[in-house]
Amino acid sequence: MPCLVTGTYTGDGAESRLISLGFQPKALLVMREEGYSARPYTDDYYGGLALPGKPVCLQTSYGTDYILTIESKGFRVYYNNSRHTISNQKEANYYYLAWK
Repeated sequence: MPCLVTGTYTGDGAESRLISLGFQPKALLVMREEGYSARPYTDDYYGGLALPGKPVCLQTSYGTDYILTIESKGFRVYYNNSRHTISNQKEANYYYLAWK
């Protein structure tokens, strides 16, 4: 039976950061503290719904810009303000639901 794990993290502004859960989520939902995963009227992406092998990402002329990826022991968040991937913005608070 699936188990739901909830939590929070505060962004540190690193380009890539692992949020360790000790397990690989079957599904993951990340939202910013304000309650959104993408900011209205902008191109900024703060989270979303990721599945194993199905990351939250943007396809751009530069290639693939990742927002959330599921890993074997948790999930990875990213920050690149100029590319609008903002799931690890410094001092911003995020909430997640991870299905075990």
